[in-house]
Amino acid sequence: MEVTQTIAFSSFLKSLRKRGTHPLIITDETIASIYFDFIKKTTLPYLIIPSGEGEKSRERKAAIEDYLLQRGYGRNTELIAFGGGVISDLVGFVAATYMRGVAFSIIPTTLTAFVDASVGGKNGINTSYGKNLIGTFYPPVDVCLEEKFLTTLPKQVREEQFSEIIKIALTSDRDLFFSMENPLFRARQLKMDLVQKDPKDLGQRAILNFGHTFAHAYEALLNYRVSHGKAVLIGLYFESLLSYHLKILPQKEWKMIQNVLKKYPQKIFPISFEGQALFKHMCRDKKNKDQAPCFILLKKIGEIYCEGEKILHEVSLESIIAVSKKMSKETV
Repeated sequence: MEVTQTIAFSSFLKSLRKRGTHPLIITDETIASIYFDFIKKTTLPYLIIPSGEGEKSRERKAAIEDYLLQRGYGRNTELIAFGGGVISDLVGFVAATYMRGVAFSIIPTTLTAFVDASVGGKNGINTSYGKNLIGTFYPPVDVCLEEKFLTTLPKQVREEQFSEIIKIALTSDRDLFFSMENPLFRARQLKMDLVQKDPKDLGQRAILNFGHTFAHAYEALLNYRVSHGKAVLIGLYFESLLSYHLKILPQKEWKMIQNVLKKYPQKIFPISFEGQALFKHMCRDKKNKDQAPCFILLKKIGEIYCEGEKILHEVSLESIIAVSKKMSKETV
């Protein structure tokens, strides 16, 4: 399905009215506290849910479904996800299953949602066994790419979420990594290109998981007390170092990556985690085969390592522990 992309919110609103759907904005308390007057001015009905990664749950999905059912929302419903990746993932999953599928659209308010979560139709919820283990592929009908909604992001959050742009640059675009020219739309286009080649995530699209095998395990290990952006930032460091440890990524390339990632002021080091516990969570990752953690590895900046057509590579517990120990000793 081709997804409409509108830039200005006014254009998005016109498109919404032309679709003739029964709309409902779903957002969280954090976004509502910033944009409540704006939401009211749209005159669209809205639902505000609590904020946080913990809301991507079976319980919250059921609560939203009950809300819709109690108020008579039918097949002509359009759910509008106004927020970041948590909101778009959750709302997309509700839309995919409510009444066997209703329309939904996304207004991203974070870098993560703008360049990543709103592209490709992946959605889902978390469980105690891991992140995004239950979900569907269900693309939005429209995405409103209004950059002004990103301006209220706190500086640290914005920098943490820039990890999604660094990820796509490291795996797919060397020039972007070094220049970061027009990064939002360039990163978004790179992801769209991969999604078009592999819409159901059966092959090449796995490239987009670079840094995330670590990140999802680390988030679960800390019971989601770390932001996704920061976890991915650390994950890019970990999986680049892993590529170097396995003698795939040359030292010169690793040093360039290391120097860039260490410039981030969030103090991603020192961090402490136990490699065996991390490995246990990695073994629950969706990309795995036969319970062995599989990784995208770097050959050089802008290019992943392949063995023929194989792009996912099993990594041993010993290597995970070795890299974990190196990471735990790092300081900025």
